[in-house]
Amino acid sequence: MKNKYLECGKIINTHGVRGRVKIASYCDSIEELSALNRVFIEKNGVYEERSLSGCAPCRGGITAAIGGSETLEDAERLRGVVLYADRDDFALGEDRVFIADLLGLDVVDADSGKLYGSLCDVTHPGASDIYDIITPDGEHVLLPAVPAFVVSADPDSNIKIRPIEGFFK
Repeated sequence: MKNKYLECGKIINTHGVRGRVKIASYCDSIEELSALNRVFIEKNGVYEERSLSGCAPCRGGITAAIGGSETLEDAERLRGVVLYADRDDFALGEDRVFIADLLGLDVVDADSGKLYGSLCDVTHPGASDIYDIITPDGEHVLLPAVPAFVVSADPDSNIKIRPIEGFFK
């Protein structure tokens, strides 16, 4: 079952004295985060809706006004809070998937079906994503998520890859 709410960013600082915050974006681009009109804050399994407005780019993230944050003290209380978005608020193209929907999927050989492990994390250190695959032996293997290796990533099935020889033991 796919989560209705997806992590989209984290409040990392205050911005000014009128309750604005700086948000580190977890989205593919800061434009995607800035396009949201609302975000959610999770408390004990309940997602509380907050408005998001006045977004402006700011060194790798955005500054924004969050509903309910009117003062510096309000913004300070939000520091460190993870923000969520309703998956329906994003418009994904046919060839795109949410990373959250891939985590935990089996990673198999595209040709033989051999199980290499499961996807436990995705990082974004540079030009492409890096898949962190944990093998049945507990070893972590880092695989560039590029077409040369990743044949398909189906959130309803598995991730099919064609690694080069020696990538996996």
